[in-house]
Amino acid sequence: MPASTYPYVTKKLLDPESSLTVYMPLAAYLVQSPRGVHRGVHMVHLPFDGEQVMDHEIVIGPYSRNRVVLCSGDASPNSQRKVPSHARYFYPGAKWVGTVGNAAERLRCRFVILAGPYGLVDPWEVIEPYDVPGYSEEERKMLREKILLTLPRLIGGNRYDLLVLYGGANKREILIDVMGRALRSNGLDLITFGKPNMGDIGKLEPFVNLVITGTTLNGLRSLLSFPDRLLFLPK
Repeated sequence: MPASTYPYVTKKLLDPESSLTVYMPLAAYLVQSPRGVHRGVHMVHLPFDGEQVMDHEIVIGPYSRNRVVLCSGDASPNSQRKVPSHARYFYPGAKWVGTVGNAAERLRCRFVILAGPYGLVDPWEVIEPYDVPGYSEEERKMLREKILLTLPRLIGGNRYDLLVLYGGANKREILIDVMGRALRSNGLDLITFGKPNMGDIGKLEPFVNLVITGTTLNGLRSLLSFPDRLLFLPK
């Protein structure tokens, strides 16, 4: 089956109380079991509950440009400055942070950074060197709590409708787990894509423009070189 025709599967998030759904490519999964979904040798801890939905049927947008937020993932200590600095310039070894920030300026969209233990930060917020949290349940709980605290202050209050996250190396299931509840409780959809080594970073501006004018998952996937990394989490 051609990549452009793979269906997406609707699934519930980890926390059943959140009642969130997420669209992920069916092609990414090799084995399904009652305990979750196996992706190669790695377990993606998302229970299935779902119907299969063809990606051309899933409409995204349109969104008002001034209600769209661009967000960049952070980077390890090797890519950070050794002294406190504004978040926008804190990651000299992570070019994607600056690239997303520059794109946000050209697109006239809000820009925030997902900065590990700080949660979401404004680009002009001063932050200090830190270790990037791992994937233990304790660390994930910490991230969830930080995002629940920081997201409403920065982009809550019915000011925005969509967060576009360039995830890069971030694991898809971690992003869903730590950000899902905060986004939904603040009325924001989430779209994330990207691959390590800045995969598809050059597609960011046409991607956002397509979302703003209104498109489908099929339209977005056809734009990307790594469509399997695309994830849509509606509020």
